[in-house]
Amino acid sequence: MVPQSISDIGELIGMSAADILSTKLGGTRWYIPTTIPAEHAIAQAIGTDQAATLAEFKGGTTLEIPRNLGGARDRRNAEIVARAGRGEKSRDIALSMGLSQRQIRYILRKTITR
Repeated sequence: MVPQSISDIGELIGMSAADILSTKLGGTRWYIPTTIPAEHAIAQAIGTDQAATLAEFKGGTTLEIPRNLGGARDRRNAEIVARAGRGEKSRDIALSMGLSQRQIRYILRKTITR
């Protein structure tokens, strides 16, 4: 599930840019200037066009950018399912992804039963 504040930002700059913003800068607080220069971390993360739109609507405020783990977790889980589907052993998947074998089995069980 996407945090509400990411959805709100997504309505301004698009969900793709909001997802990138939360992935790269999530968990931090940023002052949003009324003009965001190209070298600013936000512009570097989402591009100058989306940064300008964000500044237009949120300039002069402080923005808490939440971590959006849902998207990253969903991508990780999809990779786990795909690798298991190709016959890769859960031990090898766990070791390469920094997870336990138990977690891999849980993800596979949870995903397959949906």
